[in-house]
Amino acid sequence: MNWLKQLFSHKKLYDKVDEGVSFHLAKRVEELLATGISMVEATALARRECGNVVSIKQTAREAWGWSWLEDLMVDLRYGIRMLGKNPVLTIAAVLKEFLLTESKTLQFRADFFNALNHASRSNPVSDISSATLDPNTGTIVHPGNFGRILGTDSSPRILQFSLRFSF
Repeated sequence: MNWLKQLFSHKKLYDKVDEGVSFHLAKRVEELLATGISMVEATALARRECGNVVSIKQTAREAWGWSWLEDLMVDLRYGIRMLGKNPVLTIAAVLKEFLLTESKTLQFRADFFNALNHASRSNPVSDISSATLDPNTGTIVHPGNFGRILGTDSSPRILQFSLRFSF
């Protein structure tokens, strides 16, 4: 049950990591200020000594093992939002890469083409030669197929799964 608690309380854990990194950085700045260095120089030196703060936070977050789930949720929310804006072209892909050893990976991929099975209409007929013209006035009497949409360009729903082993 502890893993479930961690999953739903990750914001608190992230805040603790942020506080810890900030605390250690502030302590190092204080130590450098005591040696007589200016505040700007002390802050810059402390950041150089500490390393990339964002990378440290990211490494700590990845150690909990839930970053892949958070990335998946962010990607799904983005995909759903984009799907709502333009549902005609519905292509979705799910990708998960597993690190087996240092140099071997296993990648699972699921591709969905036209996942919602929306029909996209073809372009209207633009050839005016099919229209019937009045010989006296030159106006169109019967348009024929001009301007009509005669078909669809949609493809069927396609699901594709793949598994790739890289070494």
